[in-house]
Amino acid sequence: MEHSSGRGRFTGGSASALESERVGNASVFIGEVGKGTVPGSGFFQFPKESTFLSRWEEWRFHRVDLSAESRGFMKHYRLNRLFHARSNRCFDVAVDHGFFNQPGFLQGIENMEEVVKTLVDAGPDAIQLTVGQARHLQGIRGKERPALVLRTDVANIYGKELPETSFSLMIEETMLQAVRLDAACVCVNLFQIPGAPEVHGQCVENILKLKPQADYYGMPMMIEPLVFRPNEEAGGYMVDGELEKITHLVRQAVELGADIIKADPTDDVSEYHKVIEVASGIPVLVRGGGKVSDEVILQRTRDLIAQGVSGIVYGRNVIQHPDPRKITQSLMDIVHGDDR
Repeated sequence: MEHSSGRGRFTGGSASALESERVGNASVFIGEVGKGTVPGSGFFQFPKESTFLSRWEEWRFHRVDLSAESRGFMKHYRLNRLFHARSNRCFDVAVDHGFFNQPGFLQGIENMEEVVKTLVDAGPDAIQLTVGQARHLQGIRGKERPALVLRTDVANIYGKELPETSFSLMIEETMLQAVRLDAACVCVNLFQIPGAPEVHGQCVENILKLKPQADYYGMPMMIEPLVFRPNEEAGGYMVDGELEKITHLVRQAVELGADIIKADPTDDVSEYHKVIEVASGIPVLVRGGGKVSDEVILQRTRDLIAQGVSGIVYGRNVIQHPDPRKITQSLMDIVHGDDR
C-alpha cells in the first residue's frame, strides 16, 4: 500500500494485514480524530504513542476508514446493550446529581461506590453517571453489570432562584470520553426554563455540536427535553406537566437528531401516547421528576408502560429510597413484566 502522510484509508503495511485486524467493516475505536479532519469525513487517526497498539502497528499504520455503514452498526450495537433483549424496554437509574453543585442533591448518594454496588446488585438496564463517577460502574468485573449512560453537560439552573449568569456547558471531547469509558449512550439536556431563554439556546448549540460527533463515533445520543416550572415555585427540578409544552419540546429534540428521548411525565398520564406520537418512532423514556411515594411512582410507571413508553429514567425515587435495591427490582418487574 502507498505510504503517505495525507488522507487515505491506510498508510503503511499491507491490505491483508489490515483486514486481518478488522472485523467485517468495523474499525477500532482508539485515539483521536486526526488534524485537518472533521467528524463524518470517514477517517480516524491512532495516536502514535498509543499503548493499545502493538509496536508494529505504531510505525506501520495510523489511519483507517470509518465508513458510515460501520458507524450505523455501532450505534445499533450500543443500543442493544441499553435495551432489554426481550421486552425492548430500558430502566436507567440516574445518579448524576452531584454534577450540578446544588444543595440537597447529594442526599442518598454521598458514598458513590456503595450506591453503584447496590444498584448493580439490583440489576437495572443502565446507570447514568458522570465522567468522574463512571469508574465505579465500569470497574466492576463481570458481563452482567448495567450499561453506562454518560451525562455530558453541567448546568447551574436548579435552585429556587436563577443565578445572574445561567449556563449549560458540555464536557470537552464528549464522544471520545464516552468511547474511552465504554458508554452505551450519552445524555444531553434541552432545557425550557421560564426567564432563562439563553439557556435553551445554549442547549440547542450543545446538541448541534454533539450530533455529528455522535454519528461519527456511532454513539447513541439521548436528549432530555425538560420543561421547568418557574424556579421560585419549587426549584428548578420540578416538572411542568402541561402536555402541549412537553410535546413541542420533545418534537424539537427529535428534529435535532435524538436517538432516544428522556422526557417529562405529563400531569395526565392517560395522554402520554400523544408524546410518543410526536416522537415519530424515537424511543421515549420517562423521567421520574420529584420524589413521590412508592404507591404513586409504581402506579405511574404501570400507566406509562400501558401508554407505550420504551422505559423509564428515575433518579431520586430510587437513590433516596430507604431500600434502593427493592424499589429498583419492583420497577424492573413493571418495566419488563414477564420478559424479565
